[in-house]
Amino acid sequence: MVLHGAWVEDKKISVTYHYKGVNDKLKAKLIETAKGLIQGHGFQLIETPYALEGKPRVNWDKGKLSNNIILCGGKPVEGYRQLNQFLNRAFLDDDVYSELLEENLSF
Repeated sequence: MVLHGAWVEDKKISVTYHYKGVNDKLKAKLIETAKGLIQGHGFQLIETPYALEGKPRVNWDKGKLSNNIILCGGKPVEGYRQLNQFLNRAFLDDDVYSELLEENLSF
C-alpha cells in the first residue's frame, strides 16, 4: 500500500518504511510517526537514505550467520565462497565481510 508516496516493505522478520516519494511538507511528520511505530513495537530503528528499517533486537546478522555455517568444526567448509556470494547479493556486505575478516577468511 502506498500512502502519500511512502510504502512499507514486509521482509518477514524485519520491515522497511520507504519514503523517497513523499512530499517535503509531509515528510517530517510521516517519518516521526513511522519511527514511533517501529520503536514502539520493539524493533531496532536503522535510518538509511529515504528509508527506515525496523529489525528485531537480537545479536545476530548475516555475517554471524555465514560465519557459523562456514566454520564447521573450526575450519572452513567446502564451498564457503559460493555460500557467501549467495548470502550476500552485493558481494561486499559489511556484516559478512567483517565476520570473515575476523576469521582470516576472504573471498
